[in-house]
Amino acid sequence: MKIECVLEKIVSSVQQVGRSTSKGSLMPVLQGILIEGKDGFLSFTATNLETGIYFKIPAKVEREGKILVSGEVFTKVISTIPQNNKKITLEVIGDVLSLETEVSKIKIKTLPLDEFPNLPTVEGSTFSIKKSDFIQGIKSVSFASASIDIKPEISSVYFYTKDGEMIFVATDSFRLAEKRIKYSESTTDIKVLLPFKNIGDILRSLEELADDILEITFSNTVISFTSLNFYFTSRIIDGRFPDYHKIIPGESSTDIKILKQDLQNILKTTTIFSDKFNKITFSLNSEEKKLLCKTINPDIGEASYEIEVGSEGNSIEMSFNHKHISEVVSIFSRESIHCSCTTENKPMLLRGVGDSSFLYLIMPLNR
Repeated sequence: MKIECVLEKIVSSVQQVGRSTSKGSLMPVLQGILIEGKDGFLSFTATNLETGIYFKIPAKVEREGKILVSGEVFTKVISTIPQNNKKITLEVIGDVLSLETEVSKIKIKTLPLDEFPNLPTVEGSTFSIKKSDFIQGIKSVSFASASIDIKPEISSVYFYTKDGEMIFVATDSFRLAEKRIKYSESTTDIKVLLPFKNIGDILRSLEELADDILEITFSNTVISFTSLNFYFTSRIIDGRFPDYHKIIPGESSTDIKILKQDLQNILKTTTIFSDKFNKITFSLNSEEKKLLCKTINPDIGEASYEIEVGSEGNSIEMSFNHKHISEVVSIFSRESIHCSCTTENKPMLLRGVGDSSFLYLIMPLNR
C-alpha cells in the first residue's frame, strides 16, 4: 500500500475514528485502526463492538492495500506532526507503516488484521433527517437518562415518530425529558432505544460531519448513520420504553412563571450549600407572588433567595434534587419557564413559556 494525502484531512479523520477504538480491551485487535487505500480514497475504520465508525477521504492511491495499526499510537503520531506539512505519504513495507512528510519519517509496526471484525451492514427500516434536528433532539433529553445499565430500557434515549413529529425521550425514574421535532418525511414506523453509554460517541461523530442530511437505518439490534463518506454503527436496545404519558399531569393546582435568568442566578449560589442529598426547597407565597429558594448544609451554612414570580393557584412548598434543576435550565430556549404542580408529593412539570416542544417532569424529594 502506498498513498499520498493531505495531512489536515487525515488528522481530523483519525481523531474522530480513534474514539471508537476499545482502549485497554483484552482483544488487541479492537485497539486498532484499520487503514485502507482503494478506489481513490483513504479510509479508517475502528470498532469497540458497541459502536463502529468508517470514514474515508480523497487520496492519491499508488498501491492499494489495507493494514491494522495501534489506534492510540497512530492517533498520537498523526496529531503531533506539524500542520505546515501539507502532504503526507503512507507506505507499507513488510510489517511496518511508514509515514513521511517533507521533514519527518516515522515508522509504526502493524498488527495482524485477520481477526478485525467487519462493521455490521444494517438491514431494516431507513429514513432521512436533518443532522441538526437529530442532534438537538438527543442533546435536549440525554442528560435525563439513567447512566447505569441495571434497567437498559431507561439507560437510553428513546426516539419515535407520531403525528408528524419525531419525539425524543429519556428518564432515570426521578425525572423525564421530552423533546418534539417537526418531522413528516417518513412513512416508516420509527421506534429506537439508543444506549446512553453510546450517546457521547454518536453525538461527537455526527457534530463533526459537514453533511446536512443523515440517512439512518435500524433493525432490532443495530442502527447505522450514513452520509457521503461516513458510516457509524451502534448497538441498540431490544426492549420497550415505559409508557410515560400516563404520569404527565393534565391539570395543576399551582402555576408559577419564573425568569430563566433569575433561576440560573439562584442556582449558582445555592448549589454551594446543598447537602449530601443535593436538596433545594422552593416555597411559593401565592398571595404575595414571591418564591423563596433555600438550601442548607449543616457543615457549611445555608443560602436563601426570594424573588418575584408570576403565579396562580395555591401556595406550595416542594423540595428537589438541586442537580435535577440546574441540569435542565440551559435546555429551555425561552426567557421564562412555566412550572405547574398539583400537590407537594406529585411531580412538577416544567415548560418554556410559549414553547410546547420541550417538557421536563421532576419528582420531589421525600421529606
